[in-house]
Amino acid sequence: MNIEGLIRVPLLQTLPRSRVEDLAGVMLRRRFVARQVVAREGDPATHLVVVESGSLSAAHVTAAGRRVQFGAVTGPCIVDKAATLYEAVHTATWTSTTACHVRLLPGLIFRDLLDQEPEFREHVLHHLAGQVSSHRRSRMRFAAPGPVARVADWAVEAHQAFGRVIKLAGGQQGLGEELGLSRVTVNRSLSALVTLGAIEVRSGLIEVLDLAQLTTATTTGHGTNTRAHVAVSADDRHVVQLKGVLAACRVRAVGLVRWSGGPVGGRVAGSSPRWPGRPRSGVRRRGRSIAGLVRR
Repeated sequence: MNIEGLIRVPLLQTLPRSRVEDLAGVMLRRRFVARQVVAREGDPATHLVVVESGSLSAAHVTAAGRRVQFGAVTGPCIVDKAATLYEAVHTATWTSTTACHVRLLPGLIFRDLLDQEPEFREHVLHHLAGQVSSHRRSRMRFAAPGPVARVADWAVEAHQAFGRVIKLAGGQQGLGEELGLSRVTVNRSLSALVTLGAIEVRSGLIEVLDLAQLTTATTTGHGTNTRAHVAVSADDRHVVQLKGVLAACRVRAVGLVRWSGGPVGGRVAGSSPRWPGRPRSGVRRRGRSIAGLVRR
């Protein structure tokens, strides 16, 4: 029986090989193609989902109908452990993003292992505590000064976990869903970090070239290279574009006011010599209103 995939699962690494072989004998093995549901939200979580190879992503639909997408994970690993150990139902729908091999470990057998193997129990507790800490840090990323800092912080943590070369299981789209950013913003942020010399981006991969620059970017949004301050957030770009549009609208509106009062050169009572056919007060009110929008 081939158990090499199980031995590489981080949560099972402290178990003796004989124990892993026993587990393999009672685990149901399945193969999924890409974009196939592995575990559905709301279904009973009686088994741990052990991913030997391939990638999965999780999504949750709120009561208001909004879809919350979680980051993709790549095997070997065990996903949705809390569902089996605590909640008894899956709290998200897990879908394969690539072809993958999965084994289903009965929750009761896993609990027996925790009782019978003290070293394994300590390892599991340490592993779960590390994941809780990682989740807390991921929530803190939303307080980062900008998208570049958010992406840089994610890359620093991934570097600590996986080394210099980081695989993007869900691509830039998946990274954006994990960080709460659009794919375009992720692409611009990665380009800014490339300009800093902190990383190199290849197809489905990020390679960390300068960890010091990357770490600095987590707090400042840019590195120590002052020539590379090219990281402008998408929100800032949109504000600049909106102000430009409003300024153009102001010019257009003033032109309409100027020529809407009758024949060119015509005068009406109370009108301004500069603005034929329209009272001066009306011009001021409209101009001031649009200018106020531009200033905001």
